Amino acid sequence: MGAKWRVDETYCRLNGKWAYCYRAIDEHGQVGDVLFSERRNAGAACRFFERAIDGSHVEPARVTTDRAGAYPAALRQLLPAAEHRCSNYLNNGIERDHQHLKQRLRPMRGFKRLHAADTVTRGHALVQTLRNGFSSLSAGGAAPAPPRRRVAGAAPRDLGHYGGFRPPAAAGGEQRTCHHQHCPTYPHFRATEPPDVLAPLLPCQCRFTSR
Repeated sequence: MGAKWRVDETYCRLNGKWAYCYRAIDEHGQVGDVLFSERRNAGAACRFFERAIDGSHVEPARVTTDRAGAYPAALRQLLPAAEHRCSNYLNNGIERDHQHLKQRLRPMRGFKRLHAADTVTRGHALVQTLRNGFSSLSAGGAAPAPPRRRVAGAAPRDLGHYGGFRPPAAAGGEQRTCHHQHCPTYPHFRATEPPDVLAPLLPCQCRFTSR
């Protein structure tokens, strides 16, 4: 993650109301982190910067935002030494990057739960990071792989631990990952994995085992 961030929020539907998805990219286009919030204020901006800094282990030297009043207060509190820029057209990069997320969310017609919205939007950022080759999980070899191969080349268990997903422990402490679509342990990245990647997954002990 670079030290020059572009930060912005985009509108998403939550229980029939508008909510806000805070996102950040660096100068190379890598998505730093995502925070889904029902509020658009300084508190939400502070939570987003805290999560992004903790996740990337990088404190930005320059932050580019729009003219929303929540950002100056958050930056004064968390990043007083960072340069804050909010001129016209400087944030076009993050505005364009929002469209990748909106394209995925449009058929879903909104979310019902805040936790689910936060999980899906962060999972989308992880897949986008893999597709663009910014993660070590998608490093396949000397020759650069196509975007789809980068996602498929990341092991399912590595993706789960990278994204904070922890499958429930089976008997003896063994970690298992369910591959049944309706099981609560079903990973969100199922649709991006080819059959040969899913084959080695250990069977779960859920009620869908017989199907």
